[in-house]
Amino acid sequence: MTQYYIGIDNGAEGAIAVMNSNMKIIDVLKYPRENLKVLNDFLKPYIKNSFAVLERPFLGGKKNKGNEVTYEIFGTHKMNLQALEIPFVLAEPRINMKNCWRQQFNFESKESKDLKKESISMVNLLFDGRADKWLRKQKKNTKSRVEYTKPDDNIAEALLLAEYGRRIQEFSL
Repeated sequence: MTQYYIGIDNGAEGAIAVMNSNMKIIDVLKYPRENLKVLNDFLKPYIKNSFAVLERPFLGGKKNKGNEVTYEIFGTHKMNLQALEIPFVLAEPRINMKNCWRQQFNFESKESKDLKKESISMVNLLFDGRADKWLRKQKKNTKSRVEYTKPDDNIAEALLLAEYGRRIQEFSL
């Protein structure tokens, strides 16, 4: 039976990624905020034989509407995983650079914008270029050539969280 690893990049612009134990990317969702049905429907096919890593919200900085939304979405993800009985662990936020980010993926950057670039670079390295179609969306263009959006760091982080979940399970981290 196929083992699935789910990575959830928490936040208002977050994403969910699903991969198997061979590091094949199965699906990616840039989720709509506060739509539990979409999140639930996306995860249902992976209820059996899955393990998730959910990014914990950053508990520092200024109190603002963005932080409140992030905490709400975190709670939604956590309840959804519990309701679907998908086992999961929490990962420290990328900005804190603990567990998966520094130890597993050797991140060195300190600034958020640099960490975003580092996430995208690491995904391209780990997935040997196979992640590019998941990281970029095709843009509609009036001309005959096809254009793509810039890579999405939230999807990159969701993929890294899924890979971290695979490492936890397979190497008993």
